[in-house]
Amino acid sequence: MIKRVKRPNIYRSKLPALSVNPYDTCEFSPKARFMIIFNELKRPLLDSRALLRKPFGPILLGLAFLVLGCSDPSGRIAPGGSPEGNEVERFRAAVEEPDFLLGALQASDALTRATAADLDGLLRVFAERDPVPRYHDRALFAIWWARFDPESAYEWSTDFRNGVDTGIRTEIVRLWARADPSAAARQVKTMPGRQSERLEFWSAVAVGWYESRQPGIEAFLESAQGSLEQNAVVEVIELIQASEGSEAAIEWVEQLAVGPRTRLTAFRRAAVLLGQNDPEAAKRFVETHMDGPQRSNLIRLAAGRLAGHDGLSTMAWLRTLPPGGERNFGVEDAFRRWNRSAPEEATAWLESQPMAAWLEPAHVVYAGLVGRDDPKAGIARARRITTEELKHKAMVYIVHAWRVRDDDAARMWVGEQTNLPTDIVEEMLAPLGGSGRPRPRRPS
Repeated sequence: MIKRVKRPNIYRSKLPALSVNPYDTCEFSPKARFMIIFNELKRPLLDSRALLRKPFGPILLGLAFLVLGCSDPSGRIAPGGSPEGNEVERFRAAVEEPDFLLGALQASDALTRATAADLDGLLRVFAERDPVPRYHDRALFAIWWARFDPESAYEWSTDFRNGVDTGIRTEIVRLWARADPSAAARQVKTMPGRQSERLEFWSAVAVGWYESRQPGIEAFLESAQGSLEQNAVVEVIELIQASEGSEAAIEWVEQLAVGPRTRLTAFRRAAVLLGQNDPEAAKRFVETHMDGPQRSNLIRLAAGRLAGHDGLSTMAWLRTLPPGGERNFGVEDAFRRWNRSAPEEATAWLESQPMAAWLEPAHVVYAGLVGRDDPKAGIARARRITTEELKHKAMVYIVHAWRVRDDDAARMWVGEQTNLPTDIVEEMLAPLGGSGRPRPRRPS
């Protein structure tokens, strides 16, 4: 069975590390080079049939050949020329090749051999052909052009007649930022378009800026706001972690010379990504900074992701951390995530544990789960929690969920309670939001 996967983001450079150096394959024929890289990429990514079924799949493979093929590794200059023939005519023949995969292979090989002097001739191929060349030919050409003149390539890609989509323009922006990050940043700051496109372009500049090793990325990140900032920071951390390792990513975050808002964003995103990809590094990172100025939510963000890997070891780790609101929030989120991924394992473990103060935030979650099917049973379980705030939090959640299903019955039960604090009763009977859930309260 083929698994459904998210469409790959080409600009992230999130392709897995190759066990062969693609530059060492240049002695082979173009087809052999293509197949070597294809086989290296497809194994760890996903089922190759699923990739090829995606609209962008063949283009991803073509770009892998182009970017990783026998050309300048820096990607900042036009590939060197070849004495074997006219690359413009070879590209024209590739465009006219009826076989899709073979045409992509031939176009990639022609472009890796072409020089900047071939640009006008290649543009004539597009101007003279009717209908215009296929999408993958236009995409490969745009990326090739961007390797030595990204500004012009970007301008060409924005012409609707050339039919190049956001994914390819994003890769162009990344290459532009690798060559001239300040110019690329100025461009994206004035770009119109949908928010989703702006997220892609800002992140591409951040990634390219980091790859350029030129100063100034801090000011660019601080100039972003909200999701633009978060996405850009995430992409850089992901790139560093994938290409240089977790310790390098941690070092970059710790040394980031930015204001408190952007710094907090970087620490939080690092906790999430490390928790997803490197559990031990995530634990070290959190333990180092859980008492520092960026401590807010670090435990929770890391623990939630860690629990997706191994709920049992995550709970054991959380037990060793100092008590307090940060750990409480982490225990709650970790158990919630664990229960989503392995509900039988999570609930069996919790029921086998003696009631303990450090574990009570998990019982808040569990009582709420029980209360979905049987509100009174959930409330009875919540009453076993000894910390008053956590007990009332669980009870309010259950009553709110109950009211969504049967408001009269829930209100009647609340009216029968004589030992509940007035403020808790008021919260139970407060108007519900669209989801019927109470606003989350942070355990103290």
